Amino acid sequence: MLLLKSVKRTVSLIRKNKAKVIGLIFLQLLFFSAIAVILFFTLIPATEEGRKAIGVFDAVRASDAVQMPLSKEDAYIVFQSYKKASSYLKNAAVGIAATFLVMNGLLWVISAKLILGLKKWKGFQLALKLAFISIVSLFLVYNSIAGNLRSSMVLIDQGSFLPLVIAVLAISLIAYLTIISFSLAPYPLRSFPRQFWKTALQKAHQLIPVFLSAALITLSSIYLVILTEEANILISLLPFFFLAGFFVAVRLVMLEMVHAIITTGRKE
Repeated sequence: MLLLKSVKRTVSLIRKNKAKVIGLIFLQLLFFSAIAVILFFTLIPATEEGRKAIGVFDAVRASDAVQMPLSKEDAYIVFQSYKKASSYLKNAAVGIAATFLVMNGLLWVISAKLILGLKKWKGFQLALKLAFISIVSLFLVYNSIAGNLRSSMVLIDQGSFLPLVIAVLAISLIAYLTIISFSLAPYPLRSFPRQFWKTALQKAHQLIPVFLSAALITLSSIYLVILTEEANILISLLPFFFLAGFFVAVRLVMLEMVHAIITTGRKE
């Protein structure tokens, strides 16, 4: 089975390159930490601004003037809160995108060098390819969120979760195709369409279960982080350490699986 063979080869590679793999895990932790810091300084203030606006509406509802429009003072508070929250969210999007482009790209370059033994100049070419794929993927994810989030929230209030489900499925599909594209990036550009068809589609029955399992474990780890946020700091950090090692391992396994699919195709 392709997955078992790839896992065995990856484990063997990790044993031979322990120092490099530990470096990858440390870099992955830095990536997580950077995202966490960005969210702390943007998402939390944006949430507070949202609460201010909701507080104004709640106060109006609780007053006798239920049918009256907002006063100028209240309308100004709501407008300013919306403006500040939008600014925080835009800053979060830009910060996360920049961090993803740089640190995620570096992680894939180092991982590809471990699996394929790339030379330095090919590593630079790979970084450019990864940057292009990342920009396209982030653009698609942004459009999926921006295009569906508002309508999804409105329809959820009406009891329909279909648009939200469609948005989640679309983002999941983009994530799957992005990971396959990252794994194919080390290979010649002229062969990308053919190799993409062979891996992402023809071998989907072997790659999608790996992707879904990784997504499930990732979501479970994030849930553990939320559950342990009030616990001892060391206990709270354990899911992060596990997730960092898990991401490094999955990235190496995916590169190994795609490499095996491509080399098998060449032999055939």
